Amino acid sequence: MTWTTKAACSTMAGAPRAAGLRRLATGRDARMPPLAVAVALVVSASGGAPAARAEAEADVEVAGKLLEPLGQGLSELDWRGEYRNIDRALRNIWQENRWTDEADLYARDLAREVSAIPPWRFADRMTLVTERINDRYQFTPQQRALFQGLLLKEATGFLFRNAATMLPSSQEAFRTRSEGKPFTTEQVARWAKEGGPVMQDVRDTVQRFIGELQPALTAEQRRILQRDVSSYSRRRDMLDNKLEQWANGKWEPEHWGLQDDPVQTGTARPKPEVAPPAPAAVPEKRPPPGAERAAGALALPKRWLDHDPSTWVVFVLETEQKYRLDPGQVTTAESIHEELLGRAEAYCVSRRDLLDAVPLSERATHEAYAYVRDTFAELRDRLASLPTTAQRVAAEAGPREPTAPPSNER
Repeated sequence: MTWTTKAACSTMAGAPRAAGLRRLATGRDARMPPLAVAVALVVSASGGAPAARAEAEADVEVAGKLLEPLGQGLSELDWRGEYRNIDRALRNIWQENRWTDEADLYARDLAREVSAIPPWRFADRMTLVTERINDRYQFTPQQRALFQGLLLKEATGFLFRNAATMLPSSQEAFRTRSEGKPFTTEQVARWAKEGGPVMQDVRDTVQRFIGELQPALTAEQRRILQRDVSSYSRRRDMLDNKLEQWANGKWEPEHWGLQDDPVQTGTARPKPEVAPPAPAAVPEKRPPPGAERAAGALALPKRWLDHDPSTWVVFVLETEQKYRLDPGQVTTAESIHEELLGRAEAYCVSRRDLLDAVPLSERATHEAYAYVRDTFAELRDRLASLPTTAQRVAAEAGPREPTAPPSNER
């Protein structure tokens, strides 16, 4: 299945175990990871014993190397533009199927957050997912270690068993998108026929995962798990019901939320080439914002990371949707975003070694990322000046689209 279907039906997939990953990353069994697999590659960091953590960290490192060619391939696709299409598709799918309860909206918002981070940024996706799930369930350290170990084991096993089926079809889907071509019913029929055994393995894997995790949960955590499992089951059942229909050539773009997708509808226009800006000057050394946070605390915004420019498009979209900006305002917002994104990316490229050396858990406050965070603050302030007074009043008055409440409002 393609990226939209996978995002709609599951938020758990994995990276191969270390041995298999190293075979892929070093060229044996090597194929460029496709968009569909990369979007699904979101697993949590390992906890527990130091040896287990070290092994898991090695898996994550190799997974990152495995995904590097995907980043090179996606340079033509323009992930920021593609994310807008993914985000629109996710919203369409949830609306079309009336998935509107708290657990449904939580799953949608998690899929949207993960999709905003380019798939080759494996470690960043991993960090985001693990923190969101941990926040939702409020795991103890022991529970967190168990959860992470189970997830890594089941997800990597799933990918090993199904890679031979998933990779070629996903590669084709990625190539079709990168060429600006719409999916055809013939393609979807072939993918649906190939995907039947994969979906059965998804069901078996999730059932086994839940069976091993549930005994370690408290009564309140089990209640949350039951909500999330019911939500997942609705998405799984929808896909099960559609697979045979798609295999018989009865597929419509709206089934994947693509009814207004510019590539699928043939309305996408090529963007002009823009020369990257010159690297920005290094800011003066000063105490990093948020230094009062506890050491090692991972400060993740709800939908975007101020120290990760690749996620800023989510903030832009949220602003456009919240205030219902008109076409002229949207154009201005996107122009501001492109300007500041280019500035931040040029800074990151010119200091890649320095920035990469900062642990993920410290980037929200580390001074090396201060310039990037300040650039996001400028983006936030400049977008805040776009809505009219009437738009601000309307945004405050509602009605607004329902969203899942924060995890501590249960």
